[in-house]
Amino acid sequence: MIFLLLKVAGLEYVPEHILNDWALEPSRLWQVGDVSPATGQPHEDAGFNITMPNHEAWPDALAYLADFLDTKTEMFHELISLGANCELHVGVSVDGDDTVAQPLEFPRGFMADLLEREIDLSVLAFPAEDKS
Repeated sequence: MIFLLLKVAGLEYVPEHILNDWALEPSRLWQVGDVSPATGQPHEDAGFNITMPNHEAWPDALAYLADFLDTKTEMFHELISLGANCELHVGVSVDGDDTVAQPLEFPRGFMADLLEREIDLSVLAFPAEDKS
């Protein structure tokens, strides 16, 4: 299983028009001063997380991501102009008795798309039973 999350942070505030104009439904949204559930400390910035659909296979996830990046290029440029830091988190589960996760190949074109939009990439593998 492939899990995808986009984290946008480093903002002074979360502009409502970005969420509305780009039909984003954050799975988490925070403003400066909101208490972080992870650390218990107030956030020094504003931001949001977008949890994307899960995928059974990496090629399907990659196609979804390519379309997402392509259709939201202008949004990423606006976020960059506002000082946002964007991170794409890719999680892959290792099923049952497998000792390694399915391979995730990142084509140059996809990596160039991330670079153009100033999106950092984080990949995490974990046992399937930990993400139910």
